[in-house]
Amino acid sequence: TTLLREAVFIRLFGEGIVGSEGNFKRMVDLAHEKGLRIVLDLVFNHTWDQHPFFQDVLANKAESPYAHFYQWTGVPGESNHKYYYSWVDGPNINVDNPAVQEYLTQVAEYWVINYDIDGYRCDVAWGVEQDSATFWINLNRRLKNIKPEIFMLAEAPSSNSGWEFTGSTEHDKSILFDDRFAAAYDWELRPFEESKGLLGALSGWRSIAQLNAILTDEYPPRALPLRFIENHDLERAATILDIPRSKLGHTIIFTAPGIPLIYGGAEHAQPERMEGIMIADPNDTEAYFTQLINARKNYIDNESQMVVLPNTNATKVNSYATISKNSIAISTLNFSDQPQEVTVDLATAQEQIAAYPNLVDVFETGKSVVTEDFGSLIATLELYEASVIIFTDIEAGAAAQSEAPPQRSEPVNLLLNGDFSAGFDGWLSYVHAGSGASAEFNPVDGTLQVEIASKGSDHWNIQILQPLIELVQGKTYVVTFTAAAEKPRSIQLAFQHDGGSFDTYAIESISLSTDSTTYEFSFTMMAKTDNAPRFVIELGNSDGDVTFDDIVLYQK
Repeated sequence: TTLLREAVFIRLFGEGIVGSEGNFKRMVDLAHEKGLRIVLDLVFNHTWDQHPFFQDVLANKAESPYAHFYQWTGVPGESNHKYYYSWVDGPNINVDNPAVQEYLTQVAEYWVINYDIDGYRCDVAWGVEQDSATFWINLNRRLKNIKPEIFMLAEAPSSNSGWEFTGSTEHDKSILFDDRFAAAYDWELRPFEESKGLLGALSGWRSIAQLNAILTDEYPPRALPLRFIENHDLERAATILDIPRSKLGHTIIFTAPGIPLIYGGAEHAQPERMEGIMIADPNDTEAYFTQLINARKNYIDNESQMVVLPNTNATKVNSYATISKNSIAISTLNFSDQPQEVTVDLATAQEQIAAYPNLVDVFETGKSVVTEDFGSLIATLELYEASVIIFTDIEAGAAAQSEAPPQRSEPVNLLLNGDFSAGFDGWLSYVHAGSGASAEFNPVDGTLQVEIASKGSDHWNIQILQPLIELVQGKTYVVTFTAAAEKPRSIQLAFQHDGGSFDTYAIESISLSTDSTTYEFSFTMMAKTDNAPRFVIELGNSDGDVTFDDIVLYQK
C-alpha cells in the first residue's frame, strides 16, 4: 500500500464518517444492480498543505523522500511551493516527475481493481495537463487496460475559448479529447460570469442566437461536453433566477447534445448549494425532471446533432431540432416573461419527421401542434415555458420498458458479509459494560459465534449491528437467517434510525432452539424514508451462546 492511499482511507473510512471499505463496496455493487455507475472525484493536481507528504517535506526539506512530490521554486521545503490562483493551502503535485506519475496511476488503478468503480471526475484536469502533456494519456491507457469502458471526465474547458481563463495558449478541444477524456466541462455554456452563456440568455444579458452558437459548436467524434447550469462551484439557478427559468435551463441541457448534469437537489429547486441534497419536493418539480430524464434516456443520444429552427419570434423564443439515431426532438422554449405564440419552420427536418410513425409529447401539455404536411409547428407557451415533442420509430411500450430497472434473478442482500465469509467485516458489535454485560464475537468457519459471559439487564445490552443505506417508506423488507443457541433462548431483531434517539421502526422477538434453524421476519416501512438506518440483533437479558450464519436482508 501507499501512504497517499492510506491517507485517503483515514479520511473516508478510518474516522467512520461514511462507513467502512466494505460499506463502500456494497454501495457500488447495489448501484450496479440498479443500472447506475459510480464515478469518483480524482484530485491529482494538488493536495492539502496538511497532507503527510507535504508536512514531511517542510520538516526534512530536501532530505524528505517526498521532496520532489511537489513543485517548488527552489530547494524543497525552504522555497515557495507552487499553486494556482489563491489556493495557497493546495500545493501543486509535480505530475511531470515519472516516479510521481507511476505512483498516482497506481492510486487510480486501486479503486478500479478493488471496488469496480466506473470512472473518474478529474479535478483541475487543466492544471495537470499544463504541467504534463502525457500524464492523462498514460493514465487513461492504463485504466482502460483494466476496464475498457472506464469513463474519464475532465474538469477542464470543453471548448477552445474556454482555455483562455487557464492562461494556456497550447490546448484546444481536439487535444483534450485525444486519448485523454471522454467528456469535459462546458464552461462556455455556464461560465462563472452569470451574465454570459445559458444563464445570461435566461436573464436577458445574452441573445438566444449567442446561446445557440455555443450549443451547436462541433466536437470531435466520441468527445462530449458536460452540459450544466449549476454545480458545487456555482449558485443554484433557482436562486439566481427563479424556479420556472431553472426548469427552462435544465430543459435545454437535457435536449442538447452532450452529457446532461443534474446537480443533486436541482430536481426539487433546492436553493442552497452545499447543504446536502433536499429529499422533499416542496416546489412540485420532481415530476417535470422525471419526464425530462425519461425523454433523454429513451429518445435523445449524447452524440446527437442540434439544428436551430427558424420561428416567428426568434428573439424571445428558441426552437431547435435534436436529431438522434431513432428520433427527432423538437424543442420550443419561451425565454420571455410574457406568453408567446410562434410558428416554427420545420422544413429542415420535414422529410425525416414525416417518416417517423410515433409522436411523444414529453410534458403532455399539447402546447405544440404540427401541421398535416409536417412543414411547421405552432407553439403556444406561457412565460418561461417549454414544449418538447419527439418523432420516433421507438414504440411507446419499448420506451416504457427501458425506463424500468434491470430485473434480478434473486434478491440482493442489503447486508454486507451476511455469511461471515470475510470474518466480522461490515458488522459492528456493542456491549453495555455499565449493565454488567460481557460478550465476545468470534467468526469461525463462515459463522459468527457470540459467546455471552454475562447477559446484562436488557435486550439492547449486547448487540451486533450494521448500518444500512436506506429504508424506503412503503417498501417491505424481509430478514432470513440461520441460528442455533446453546440452550433455548430469545433474541430481538430491530430496524432503527442510526443516531439521536435511535427511533425504532420495527422490532421482533425470535425464540431460538438448540438446533440450527432458519428464521424469517418481514416488515413494511411505514415511517418516512430514512437515509441513515441500521439493522440490529439484540442478544442481552438472556443466557446462552448463539451461532449465526447466512443473514440476509432484502427488499421485497
